[in-house]
Amino acid sequence: MPREDNSVDMLPSLSPDLVFASAEKWNDEEYRDDFLEQFLGHMQKIESFDMLFAWSDELEEFLWTDPNPPPWRMKKGWNNQLVPVIYRIFQKCMFLVDNSDELDACKINPDIFSGFQRKEILKSWHVLLHIMMDLGETPYIASGIEFRDTDTKSVRLLCDCDQKKIDSEIIRHPSDWAHVVNYIDFWPRDTDRKEVERLRLAVEIASEQKFADLQRRQKQDFDFDDKFVEDLVNAEPRFRELIIKGIAKRVNLSRADASVDRGLNDEPIRGREGERRMRVSGEQRIHYKLVGNTLVFIDYYGPGEHDKGLK
Repeated sequence: MPREDNSVDMLPSLSPDLVFASAEKWNDEEYRDDFLEQFLGHMQKIESFDMLFAWSDELEEFLWTDPNPPPWRMKKGWNNQLVPVIYRIFQKCMFLVDNSDELDACKINPDIFSGFQRKEILKSWHVLLHIMMDLGETPYIASGIEFRDTDTKSVRLLCDCDQKKIDSEIIRHPSDWAHVVNYIDFWPRDTDRKEVERLRLAVEIASEQKFADLQRRQKQDFDFDDKFVEDLVNAEPRFRELIIKGIAKRVNLSRADASVDRGLNDEPIRGREGERRMRVSGEQRIHYKLVGNTLVFIDYYGPGEHDKGLK
């Protein structure tokens, strides 16, 4: 099972075409660029969201020790550029599953990946999916470019041993991860700078999920004062979603739009030059100020405290 401290409670799987590029097509510059953008894009999202992905010892052997490795491992130049990056992310984010029960390959319906040429790798991946089903996981599948443009949005995983069926969603593009992760998982646990970046990521994800229509405009830069992060660490968990959504909404609105938004009720604070406050809910407020072109959130006031910020 995934480690206890990872931010996102999901264990995705990498489709074979995402990792194992076609040797026949590798010299095609358009294919190669598309493959690398897709592969690195998915891996960077998995790393930035602090996720783990499921992998097996057998797939690991196909990747690193097989006499017929993927072309990005064989070709000089590409090998030197990519291997250190991929190896680092794999070592950091890989969750090796155990097939000591010697499970068979599961079935996929519709089997949109059946056209993958290296059948031994495809079978090994089907075994991995069966193991994940046995662990009680519902894996998201990160798709490579070979099967990315299919109309199929999800597939059903089936095993004959206990008639188990699991529907698995296909993540076609790296940017799609922002629509399936839970931004609440990135709530800061302390005031360490890494936790501040988690909070920033939560706001970015909430912006994409909740305010995509507003994102067509110029989103404002934003930052968090240490005191503000400390306030959030101590805030009641039941208010976390409201707080993140409120921040995300504000950074996607101009000052003029925020001031007339009936939800935010954004207003200046009398006697404090440049400082404003916005509403999170009926009795919750957030104070912020504009420093240059950056919104800096400085104070959070929970229920029963919203008037303290005016004294």
